Amino acid sequence: MPFPSKKRKSSNQTHDDSDIDDAPAKRGKASSGTSFKPSSQPLVDSDGNPYWEISKARRVTLSDFKGRQLIGIREYYQKDDEWLPGKKGISMSLEQYSALMDILPQIENALKDRGEDVSRPKYGKQQTPDVQDDQDDHEDEDQSLLKKSNIEATSDEDE
Repeated sequence: MPFPSKKRKSSNQTHDDSDIDDAPAKRGKASSGTSFKPSSQPLVDSDGNPYWEISKARRVTLSDFKGRQLIGIREYYQKDDEWLPGKKGISMSLEQYSALMDILPQIENALKDRGEDVSRPKYGKQQTPDVQDDQDDHEDEDQSLLKKSNIEATSDEDE
């Protein structure tokens, strides 16, 4: 006598998905009673590397490997009251990090097109006065270029 299959038999019922929007949303792991606030100031790990917490178990860390600076984004897990790096994560060279920073405006625009609102950081507060003055000079140049290109785009002189 053959053994009965342990697989579930599929039912021939059709499912109506029209009431899915009315179903209560499931709570994910991150939805707990306490809200997490990312760190705004760098902390220091056991190796002396500065890091910033971006969620309860994720960090952005600056480290040095074989003389090269790396920016790491990694998940951490807790073992014996100590936070240890997990397998999930990425370490970027300065070139890769720079490339990411260059495409961030495009990513933000794509998110806006999808209806998501992303807050922009205020970089000016963390800069030294010399860097800020230099940046102001570049902003003035950028503004004059924008005004010039705007005038050229709306000018009726060519007609």
